[in-house]
Amino acid sequence: RCCHRDEEDREKLVAWTLEQVAVQKCLMNVLVPPAISERLQHGELQIADHYANTTVMFMYLDDYENVLIRHGPIKTLQWVNKLQVQLDGVVSHSQSSVLKLQSFLNFYLVVSGANSTSSSELHAQHCVRAAVMMLTSAQRVRTPGGKPTTLKVGLCSGMLCAGNIGQASPRFSIFGDTVNTASRMASTTPSSSGGVMTIQLTESCVGLLPPAFLDTFAHVGFSLVARASKTFIKGKGMMQTYLLSTSPTE
Repeated sequence: RCCHRDEEDREKLVAWTLEQVAVQKCLMNVLVPPAISERLQHGELQIADHYANTTVMFMYLDDYENVLIRHGPIKTLQWVNKLQVQLDGVVSHSQSSVLKLQSFLNFYLVVSGANSTSSSELHAQHCVRAAVMMLTSAQRVRTPGGKPTTLKVGLCSGMLCAGNIGQASPRFSIFGDTVNTASRMASTTPSSSGGVMTIQLTESCVGLLPPAFLDTFAHVGFSLVARASKTFIKGKGMMQTYLLSTSPTE
């Protein structure tokens, strides 16, 4: 009987250990991409990789500060949570073609091409498709004042470096001019109103989008135009940028 109890205890311990390993793996995959998680678990403590072909997407929550002032932190937090649940759903639907890297109350950061499951030739298309879906989903989320949520979205394609930062709560982070420029694209996107949805893109991104791909968004009212005048981008100077928008005239 004693041996039988010992055997049962060992089986329970093994089952519990396997369960804990699975839980830790799931938690790690939330913090970093699965491919990076595997490398960390195999003892590769410092990861810094170069990716030549990526597209970065920044999203800023339009009118966030005004909503916070008018409606207070609790209602603002509830609003942002509903929105980010919608955006997370788009990322999940993408089946790893885009990767969510970071989000905060007023911004959301996505990349394609910096994870092993993404095709290097299609990273710009993956991000554009996700951006359109996110803009559409966001409009279904109402602000505390009852208006559709609008986002300022910017995309840039190019090279970047990526790797893990920290050990206690490791994060997969991206660095480089492509990241900075994508952020500037979002911050200088024309503010939306009246249900208009707009994405600002660099020439490097537009050059990777075949006309046939862009035509697939015509049924939801999106079309691509070059901005009438060049846009001043901090750290870059004057740049020719493009708008993929449901109202493509400025």
